[in-house]
Amino acid sequence: MKIKCKKCGIIYDDSYYFCPNCGEKSNDVNYNYTKNISKPKTIEELKEWYIQKNLPDENVTRFFIGKNYST
Repeated sequence: MKIKCKKCGIIYDDSYYFCPNCGEKSNDVNYNYTKNISKPKTIEELKEWYIQKNLPDENVTRFFIGKNYST
């Protein structure tokens, strides 16, 4: 289904939660919108996710996965 943005007037698919043109949140109830995000549930899944996203090495980011550096 198509909806019209109340801010900029563009017509877009209702599968978007925000207007793709101006970013305005849809005022219409959008039942078709679902966040399709799979979250890593284990340390191993998080490591795989980190590699898949091509994120920088831990020496650059200081983001340590599976290592305890607490004092």
